[in-house]
Amino acid sequence: MQDEIATLGPGLRSAAPQPLRSAAVLTGGLLAVTGVVGCSAGDSSTDLLEVSSEPEGAEAAPLDSEALEVIRGTEGVEQAAPWFQSFLEVPQDRWPDAGTNPGGIAATPLIPARTPEVVAGGIPNDGLEPDQVVVPHEVEGGTLEDLVGETVTFTYTEVTGPQQGEPAEIELDVVASIDNEDPGADGPQPAYMGSESLWSLMQDAGQVPEGEYSRIIVSVEESDEAEAVEERLTEEGFSVHSARDA
Repeated sequence: MQDEIATLGPGLRSAAPQPLRSAAVLTGGLLAVTGVVGCSAGDSSTDLLEVSSEPEGAEAAPLDSEALEVIRGTEGVEQAAPWFQSFLEVPQDRWPDAGTNPGGIAATPLIPARTPEVVAGGIPNDGLEPDQVVVPHEVEGGTLEDLVGETVTFTYTEVTGPQQGEPAEIELDVVASIDNEDPGADGPQPAYMGSESLWSLMQDAGQVPEGEYSRIIVSVEESDEAEAVEERLTEEGFSVHSARDA
């Protein structure tokens, strides 16, 4: 099974193709829906379910594109989409500690009720624009708060062949930093982009996953129907649980 994650190797500086760093690979998961609006840790997530690839039994349904359409067509489901991440490298001169090697931040689709609390700046009520990003507040060597309000040139990996890639750049406006003191399901240093923007970036970089997803986040139409929707998805052979604490 292939996870829907992409690698952005920190330290890819030369233009020549080079191996992607295995240490930079995140565990793939599921997520984000098109048109997600800005949210905070205080929002309710009782209407979110997570469908995982972990089987409940020998006949557990695989999480492929066909399964995604089945989930989307299930009664009571409002939206469903795979979760994915891609690494962005922060420029050396924008890292808080010049003596610390800049690390990668994990670009993640913004989804309702799963975005940590904003520490600096703010997430637009209508969601992130294609050229906007939210960064983790704390990183090794200090914080990225000084990036808020700035346009930053991030580096990502453009895939050129099996386990091969070369650096490419993207300019993004940093609109906020989020509290990542207690890492959640999105990892220790998550960044957030609009789901369509991140997916487009991954397509352009040749990072779009194939095969099966590891997780899919489901938004239900009515919060009080979440349990019923969970039961319907379970009956269809999926492994489902609440995404509230994911």
